[in-house]
Amino acid sequence: MLLNKNIIIIILVTLSINIYADYSVDSNNDGKIDIWVKDLENKCLLISSDTNFDGKIDSRLSLDEFKLSIYEETDYNLDGVMDNFYYFESGNVIRQEVDSNYDQKIDVWVYITNNGKSISKYEKDLNFDGVIDKVKEFEVSKEDVK
Repeated sequence: MLLNKNIIIIILVTLSINIYADYSVDSNNDGKIDIWVKDLENKCLLISSDTNFDGKIDSRLSLDEFKLSIYEETDYNLDGVMDNFYYFESGNVIRQEVDSNYDQKIDVWVYITNNGKSISKYEKDLNFDGVIDKVKEFEVSKEDVK
């Protein structure tokens, strides 16, 4: 009886994931879907992927109507919780936020300029109390900043 309940749960989860996605792909041909693409409003897309093929989504990427990145989140340590977050402008990353100790609270902020090529500043909460303890700013040439 327990086996039947587990099979039903697996089928329901599979159906709910497939209903969630407009398109899905089995990228490594193991019989399990690991990339889901959802059409959102205004021709935007949400791409979710299971990068280590364990059945859990490890990465989500939002694209605008021009298919430029808007937002991305990844599960760096593959524990099922997103801990790296990227924010984009015109397809270029402008900020990264990191939960470096995996407590579900951001403790590192990185500010990026020069079309995603230069770090202009980073901030860090060294003792994980919610207060920024360290700020480091970098000189970026004005010609390099867009």
